[in-house]
Amino acid sequence: MISLLVFILGLVIYWIVYNTYVKWFDRNVMEADPKRTTPAVMYMDGVEFFPTSKYVLLGFQSKSITGLGPVFGPIAAITWGWLPGLLWILIGNTFIGWIQDYNSLMASVRHEGSSFGPIAYTLISPLARLLMLSYIFFNMSSPGALTMVVAAYKSYPIGGFAILLTTLIAILFGYMVYKKRMNILYTTLICVVLMFVAMFGVVAASLGPLKPLLDWLTVKATTPREHALFVESLWFAFIIIWTAISALLPVWSFLTPVNYMAFYLVWLFQFALIAAIITTFPSFNQPAFTSFGQLAVPAAIPPLWPMMPVTIMCGAISGWHSLVGTSATSKQLESEGDARFIGAGAMLMEGIVAITSLISVAVLASPLPPPGGPRYVAGTAQILGGIAIPSAVAAAWAAQVIGIQHITLTQIGLRIGRLALSELLGEKIKIFKNKYVCIIPVVLIWIFMGHTYFGAIADYIWRMGGGINQLQAGLALTIVTVWMISRRKPWFYTGIPMIFMLVTTMASLIYSAATFAELAGRSTGPAVVGLLLAAAISTILVILGIGMCYQAVKAITRIRRETAAKPPA
Repeated sequence: MISLLVFILGLVIYWIVYNTYVKWFDRNVMEADPKRTTPAVMYMDGVEFFPTSKYVLLGFQSKSITGLGPVFGPIAAITWGWLPGLLWILIGNTFIGWIQDYNSLMASVRHEGSSFGPIAYTLISPLARLLMLSYIFFNMSSPGALTMVVAAYKSYPIGGFAILLTTLIAILFGYMVYKKRMNILYTTLICVVLMFVAMFGVVAASLGPLKPLLDWLTVKATTPREHALFVESLWFAFIIIWTAISALLPVWSFLTPVNYMAFYLVWLFQFALIAAIITTFPSFNQPAFTSFGQLAVPAAIPPLWPMMPVTIMCGAISGWHSLVGTSATSKQLESEGDARFIGAGAMLMEGIVAITSLISVAVLASPLPPPGGPRYVAGTAQILGGIAIPSAVAAAWAAQVIGIQHITLTQIGLRIGRLALSELLGEKIKIFKNKYVCIIPVVLIWIFMGHTYFGAIADYIWRMGGGINQLQAGLALTIVTVWMISRRKPWFYTGIPMIFMLVTTMASLIYSAATFAELAGRSTGPAVVGLLLAAAISTILVILGIGMCYQAVKAITRIRRETAAKPPA
């Protein structure tokens, strides 16, 4: 029964927040004006800038931001019990998450649809732009989601075959719609049906001709280390090649159709999960609270603060959202009156996904499966079993969902990473103007930091990636706060969340760096390379964050001095 109460609590709180705090802020602080011309209308070119229906844009924003963070974050945070994670999902989203998403979107809209690089240049300094681009590159190089998906496929290889067929069907959709100009409604219905037929086909094959291969690809506790590393390498190669192809091809041929079809696959799964929760009331088998953790590195249970807030990335707040809002959504916003519906609404929707993920792990009995994908598949399959969905089908569907969510994010992340690197180095080192060259550093970091052969531990890598992503959120709030001050608006709505996120995330990255350095000291061979690289990148990002904060303080001082020098109106 407690699972139903937790779900209803989330729905009620988010509904109240949207209809009170969000609405008041939009009207009285931001002063959104539906009559003000947006960049989408002013610069409409049909490519980057084009006005979009708020309902379509909500779907775009929701799918673009809802990736593996709200799925794996609450699952990894069960280390401290389910209650701390639930409180952070509710409180973080209420006072920090939507604030960042909405204000990042509006800051870009008010700066002619610019992304954070140009905004930082204008508001703060040229050096701030350089620091932000450097940070974005390293953020996109974090392999946390990749390690979790590989962990899922090692336990449930059936998901890898399902995701392969799903992606091929999505590519077929793109060809039919964009090249053959077929009716999008009928094509969508056909391809959605094909996706589920393919999934059932894979499940049926897993009981027959595919069974020996799937058994060979399944890694268990008793699997020899050499074979386990080989299987992990196969999945790494599969996912990286698939992602690189997507990141290099034209968006209409891969990225857009995969993201579009993923929306139906993911949300149909969510609706099935919600239906099972509200009709079967699955019981919680995990404790509400376990421990505040230990400061020692490495620790079986890390300190609750600062590690729990960064473990649950996206479900409460995510720096990735600010990148999506400023790079794409702001160029499609038809009216400022739609901003709270899209910017805040999509974030609160993601909070619901985080709550269902928390429920899916809380229902599992101890001992728990490995962190990440294996836990999510096991928990959701158990819940869906309550509405008579066979465990094999539920497991394949869940593994398919996390795979498609990973690909839809990493293909965008690899694009953003290579573009950031090209902008950083392309003018001085011409070879970095080449898109094929620019993806190589990101992929190499993924391999060296994310593969078990190089010392990667999925749980640790995920938390480090959470610290990187959440510090991006802190930096986004820093830029937004400077913008608020420059407009003579109350700064504390964004400033207080900014301070909390900056302190929390930098502390978490320092803890992660110390953990990886300690593990490197205990290791030998190739593992030392990956662990030291993870420690070095964590340290570099703290330095970049401090540099960005220093530039922001200087900008605020300058803005206040200039404001004081102006005569009263």
